[in-house]
Amino acid sequence: MAILMQLTLGGYTQYLYVKPETEQGKHCVKELDAKVSQYEQRTQDAMRSQQASYDFQMIGYRACTQQTLLPQPCGSEHVDPSAAQSRICWQDYKES
Repeated sequence: MAILMQLTLGGYTQYLYVKPETEQGKHCVKELDAKVSQYEQRTQDAMRSQQASYDFQMIGYRACTQQTLLPQPCGSEHVDPSAAQSRICWQDYKES
C-alpha cells in the first residue's frame, strides 16, 4: 500500500514559470497573455448573458406560477447558470 501511494503521489508534476529571455519568447508570452485575456472576457460576457436570460425566464416563470391554480402548468423551474460555471468555462475552449 505504501509503495502504491508513493507511485501515485510521485506522479504529480510541478510547474514553474520562467520568464523568456529572447525577443521571440517575450513576443510569444505576450500573444498568449492576450489570447487568455480575450478568452476570459468572452467567458465573462457569456456568463453575464446567460444570467440575464435566466433572470428574464424566472420573471415569467414566477408570474405564471402566481397566476394559476393548476399543478405545474408553467413547466419546471429553470436551472440557474451559475450552478454550471465550470462547464461553461471550458465549453468553447480549444487548446492549440
